[in-house]
Amino acid sequence: MSFTNYIFNDFLTYLLILAANADDEYKSNEIEHIVHFYGDESFMKMSDIYEAHNSEQHIQFLKDLKPQFAGKKDFHQRVKDALIDIFNSDGEFSDIEQVCLKFLEEELK
Repeated sequence: MSFTNYIFNDFLTYLLILAANADDEYKSNEIEHIVHFYGDESFMKMSDIYEAHNSEQHIQFLKDLKPQFAGKKDFHQRVKDALIDIFNSDGEFSDIEQVCLKFLEEELK
């Protein structure tokens, strides 16, 4: 699979789709948040890929995409900010979302 057909917004979109599912509740405000910031086209494309993957493939897909974007000096901060934004989009930063934030940050180091 070629990973060069993706832009950084696609990477963030996939990451946020994964994060939005952390509490097993994919809320409409989370979808609206992702679409607002990263676009409908990116959301639809990455949502289709997310749905085609099984739970074991989600993190690996992000790790496979990461090398083409990790060279950006603000990569880790943008990832963290995007995650915090999606977790706060429903007005609640739950315990499971806090654990998910730490897990995803660690996985994407």
